[in-house]
Amino acid sequence: MKIAMVRWLVAGGAWLAVAAFGAGVSASGGAVSVSDVKAEWKKKFGADKDKEWLKVSFTATVVEKVDKFVYPKLKVSCGDAADEVTSMTTKFHELEVGKSAAHDAFVFFDKGEALATRPPSCTVKFGYGKSTKKDDFTAIGDYCISGTSVSDGACK
Repeated sequence: MKIAMVRWLVAGGAWLAVAAFGAGVSASGGAVSVSDVKAEWKKKFGADKDKEWLKVSFTATVVEKVDKFVYPKLKVSCGDAADEVTSMTTKFHELEVGKSAAHDAFVFFDKGEALATRPPSCTVKFGYGKSTKKDDFTAIGDYCISGTSVSDGACK
């Protein structure tokens, strides 16, 4: 597991703290596998500068050929806050079997709103499915974001 780190970024003349953490754990389900999951809590700008959103980065590998319009999907729950995100960085059907692509998913929660308070933990359910069908979700695996770590399995 990687040690937590804090990076300082300059944005619009203000310094922002970005906590980054990750783990080298991986999960596989069906035609796609996920590895190298990392998460960063980021502060919003402007009037909502005290609110945070979550960036989840990961590597997805095509294990078996997939249909067109199939993308990674994430279901993220942090207590009462939840969001579903489709990462459209790479079209899986364009990747050869065995090839990987890096992805970023931006989780804003509750209809695009960032969170006023960072939750103690969040469960990220990774899956994949057709972007044209909201309920099309084949599960790959779960990860828990807790404090400064990402671990395999749903949060308890």
